[in-house]
Amino acid sequence: MLKSFGQSDKVFYEIIQTKEFTKKELKAVWKELKTPELVMPINSGFRFVDINYYTTWHDGSRILASGFLMVPTEKLKETSSELIYHHGTKMSKARGINVKNGEQFICAGFAAEGYVVYFPDYIGLGRGEKFHLYQHASTQSSSSMDLIRAARQYLKDIGYITDSRLFITGYSQGGHAALGLHKTIQEGYTKEFNVAASSPMSGAYDMSGVQRECMFRPYEFPSYFPYLMRAFDEVYDLFDEEFSSLFLSPYDEIVNNYYAGDCDIWEINPLLPEIPIAALKPEAKAKYLKEGENMNRILKVISENNVYDWTPEKPVQLCYCEADEQVNYQNAIVAYDHMRKRGSKNVYLKSGGKKFDHFQCSAFSSIYTKLFFESVRNGKKKPKGNFFKRSLVKTASVLNAGYYRRTYNKENMPLFMKHE
Repeated sequence: MLKSFGQSDKVFYEIIQTKEFTKKELKAVWKELKTPELVMPINSGFRFVDINYYTTWHDGSRILASGFLMVPTEKLKETSSELIYHHGTKMSKARGINVKNGEQFICAGFAAEGYVVYFPDYIGLGRGEKFHLYQHASTQSSSSMDLIRAARQYLKDIGYITDSRLFITGYSQGGHAALGLHKTIQEGYTKEFNVAASSPMSGAYDMSGVQRECMFRPYEFPSYFPYLMRAFDEVYDLFDEEFSSLFLSPYDEIVNNYYAGDCDIWEINPLLPEIPIAALKPEAKAKYLKEGENMNRILKVISENNVYDWTPEKPVQLCYCEADEQVNYQNAIVAYDHMRKRGSKNVYLKSGGKKFDHFQCSAFSSIYTKLFFESVRNGKKKPKGNFFKRSLVKTASVLNAGYYRRTYNKENMPLFMKHE
């Protein structure tokens, strides 16, 4: 049982470990990763907190989840705002504290600037119980809100006060989770969470349309398809048969043995066919991929997890890269068009770079997100970010487009592009 706090006994958390990062240590990290303080300022060190908390499984039962938060440790001129960052696709449950790698580095950039940062593992990852419900919008949102609730109680217990403004972002799966969380809060939790703005990055918002097409053509990340179907079968009871029996041999064994949280994307991709749907048995395709009058079960539930068909009341910036080979950039265009047609006037599109692939895109999109949030915090009517800083980032992205080589070798990938 986790320790309970609060008069209602509804908020639980357990601190597993903490680690302090000073400004001096962060400056050394920035220098190692060749990151200029002009665009990622270091205003404070921070405490990195590893936390357990409770959230709910898709059936409403209580389960354990985990996450991180980063709390600035130095007195700032302004009260800290809150920021939640949602990570990209992970299949391995393993994680640890390493601010040099990938998305932890992105979070560290926000914390060093002065945000209190929440970084959920989602359901089923990290120390979480059950297994991960990949791209399931509802539980992504509920697990994020429950982390914020637990973290807020921790902040209250240590006497740390924020300005209560919540900024929402995330990359790849995290882009989908971020836009879904903003939608969920606007539709039912505005009294509890004061969203200032969101900046989803390279997310599959149109899962039943633009992103679904990737499953029927050569795709370098075929491991996503079984991951998604396994999660949706659990939530919606999609299939009459045992899940692994839908797949041809040897893919049935791979589905059985490689998705238990011990392996990650890099290990599973080479074991599956280049065209993801080719892993299914012909009879399974015929039964579950019917088109026409009886929309197939799969398409129905995938459509339920699209996150673009609503009208944001607070600013939204949709970041993308045109050369993204994992998440088609048209996801952002579809979301933008729908939101504008529904009457939203404060939705913006931002290209992180025309020639960047999915991993390269994350670094520059994150900087544009920082500039966007900075403008919102400063009360700008058109929150595009400081013109000089935007120009520097734009110049850097153009210069670096020819430098970065496209690679999916985890060991050779630049540190800031790793998703750990």
